[in-house]
Amino acid sequence: MTRPTVSQAEAWQPDSLRRLADGWDETARRLTAHVDSVMREVHRSNEFWAGATADAARDNARGIVTGGDDAARRLVIASVAARDGADQIAAALASLRTRLAEARDGGFDVADDATVSIRAGPPALLVALSGGDAVVARDMLTMRADELSERITDALDRLGAADADAAADISETFAPSPIPRAAATVPAGAWPVQASDVVAAWPAMSQDRIGEQVAAMTAAQRQRLIAEFPQQVGNTDGVPYIY
Repeated sequence: MTRPTVSQAEAWQPDSLRRLADGWDETARRLTAHVDSVMREVHRSNEFWAGATADAARDNARGIVTGGDDAARRLVIASVAARDGADQIAAALASLRTRLAEARDGGFDVADDATVSIRAGPPALLVALSGGDAVVARDMLTMRADELSERITDALDRLGAADADAAADISETFAPSPIPRAAATVPAGAWPVQASDVVAAWPAMSQDRIGEQVAAMTAAQRQRLIAEFPQQVGNTDGVPYIY
């Protein structure tokens, strides 16, 4: 984690991360539409193209579709991570701005490294409350400045941690997957993936594709999907009856 400076933090705009998430969602939708189109053509080719070459071409197309589905799934998951990261960064940034305002409105200066210093001598009221001793009043201001420095530094650390967490989550989404890909001869949708990965891809898939995906699963895979994600399965249109 890298702690940002005060000026860097004040220039951050979490909404840019939300716009990136919107772009990933849109790309996932477009990619899914193309994949759906490819699958329709693959199915339609059975009407006029037969033989070993046709079977090989269809198997290759299914492999491409599997890759397209994986890319769309990653984009959807990354968009969720980006939005969550934007929310966390915005919350940390709001806390930092509150503490900066507290220091500046209290008559202190804040350096870029979060060091808070006394802007001017102690006000008359503080001197009076210190028994008329200006030295005591200044010592109180110094203690307050040290406290504010610590609070602002802590807020910067939390902001840096939120940024690092968002970056790690997004990077993990696009990292090479350890999950083995299906062979080209496996029907589209019958992939050896985790149930969580299957469900994660549904927001970017059409209802027809979801139905085909579930229909291509084994009975054991379907039961696992129901057991782990009953709400998502029950609220998804187009899924064949699998109970």
